[in-house]
This record gives sequence, structure tokens and C-alpha cells, in this order.
Amino acid sequence: MTQRAELRGILECTKRLDAALATVCAEAAELDERTRTARTLGAGAPNVEQFEAYGYRCVATWLGKLPPLWSRRFELLQPRERCGFADRWSSWLAGAERGIAAKLGQQKTEEAA
Repeated sequence: MTQRAELRGILECTKRLDAALATVCAEAAELDERTRTARTLGAGAPNVEQFEAYGYRCVATWLGKLPPLWSRRFELLQPRERCGFADRWSSWLAGAERGIAAKLGQQKTEEAA
């Protein structure tokens, strides 16, 4: 491989990194909006403080996986604090689903009476 080819590879990698981070920001904004909407519709958690804490832990978990020259500049979370977005939000979603099912069951019971 030539030096010029390696430099082109670096340029392409930086473009993919920028695109990936733009996608992360867009997805995070959508998650924020959907979580706010779910709360407006009656889903209790996560509240704003929990959303902030969950999001921070998820982002910090991923930042900790960057190459050492970058990751050392970010707070390294303890293993028990590390999480991914799907893992963190799935417990809240399961609770919200149970709440919906309970309300629907209650409505069916009331309708039958």
C-alpha cells in the first residue's frame, strides 16, 4: 500500500465517522422526542432526570470503547454502570407495556360489568 492510498483511506474513515456521529445525534434527538411524547401520553418514566442519567451512561459506555488515546479523556464508568441504549430503555418499556396491559384488562373488566 502506498502512502497516498493510506491517506485516502484516512479521509474516507473520517467521513464515515462524521456520518456515524451525525446519525447518533439524529437518533438521540428522536429518542428524546419519542420519550417526551410517551410521557405526555401517560407513560411515567423515565422522567427528565432519569432520561439524562440513562443517556449519559449509554454515551459514556460507548465513549469508553474508543481508541485509548481518545477514551482516556472521558470518564470511565464502572462495569456495573455501563449499558447500551436498548438495554437501558428495555426495562422502562417493559414496565410501560405492563401498565398498558393492566389498563386494557381493567377496561375489559369494566366493560363486561
